[in-house]
Amino acid sequence: MTTPPPPPLTIDVPGVPIPQGSLRSLGPRRLVHSNAEQLRPWREAVAWHLREAMATAGQTEPWDEPVGVMVTFHLPRPASAPRRRWAPDRKPDIDKLLRACLDALTASGAVVDDARVIKVSAEKRYGLPGMWMTVGPLPAPVVAR
Repeated sequence: MTTPPPPPLTIDVPGVPIPQGSLRSLGPRRLVHSNAEQLRPWREAVAWHLREAMATAGQTEPWDEPVGVMVTFHLPRPASAPRRRWAPDRKPDIDKLLRACLDALTASGAVVDDARVIKVSAEKRYGLPGMWMTVGPLPAPVVAR
């Protein structure tokens, strides 16, 4: 008999989601993110919310198994956007938004390494700025022989 997976963690982080951009060289062995001054507080906020959810759920150890992530980024609608644009189909790129959140998973201690993420569902929407995320271990698939 297999034990059911622990319940997933769900967080709601207010604020404008910040993408994790490319690295920029400042000289020999000195690399920084191109938007480091904005990125660091955003990743720390995501990690803090994850740690709070872990404490509430009684999770003391990081997951060291395959996990899945569902995330929705709520972005502010630019004043210059025409009314017919119903979705944020411009920058920031969804993969760069995800990169910042997945790195925060590791920084928070929720997951041993973001390489454990094997399934992702992500979307961008206009709305009150913030991010909603659910993360949790995935059950092993049943394989028919």
